[in-house]
Amino acid sequence: MSALSQINLAPYQHLSPISEQIYAAIKEAVLSGVLPAGEHFTDTLVASHFSISRTPAREGLLRLEREGVLTSASRKGFVVPDVRVQDARELYAAALALEPAAVRLAAQARTEEDLARLREILEQEDRSVAGAADTNFAFHVQLGLASGNRLLGDYIRQVREKMKLLHSFHDQAGSYPSTQAFLTRSKASHQQIYDAVAAGDGELAELFLRRHLRIAQEHFLSSLQS
Repeated sequence: MSALSQINLAPYQHLSPISEQIYAAIKEAVLSGVLPAGEHFTDTLVASHFSISRTPAREGLLRLEREGVLTSASRKGFVVPDVRVQDARELYAAALALEPAAVRLAAQARTEEDLARLREILEQEDRSVAGAADTNFAFHVQLGLASGNRLLGDYIRQVREKMKLLHSFHDQAGSYPSTQAFLTRSKASHQQIYDAVAAGDGELAELFLRRHLRIAQEHFLSSLQS
């Protein structure tokens, strides 16, 4: 039985058109691991499962393919891709190219609303270890938004979505153990970045962010190699 059976559109019914609902539902299922690496399905199967026509199903799937969340495969339609160590290296390199520039801008451009949202994310990190991947994603995306540069924020979100996908796949394989000590260190690092941004010190915020990304990269790559 396809893992599609675990997905429903109810949480996404506020979105329009239907292709947007398909896009959001399947994207979340891939990022959360409900649809594992190697899972494959056709637009016909998706249309049948959600009782919709084939056109919006295909439109949603093609959008996911363009973003790299799915890949196309002959005779199998669309496949949730597996990811490699090289993918991890490239994603962290992209993050190191984009996020330091964003956090430096954020230290000058951030609004009170941006700071309040970042504080809220930090509080969520303190309350739950189980949601560490979600709060980490939210923190870095919010830093991108706080830069005031819409394109930069969009690129950071795309990179972070792929990183979340990468971590999700390896979580399922049991090859990415995030220890309590690492998560505690990561949260402390987020707090340092926030404090520098809130103080308007872009140079210090960039320094903390670069160090944070390099430690996260080293942790992830060493977990794969071991």
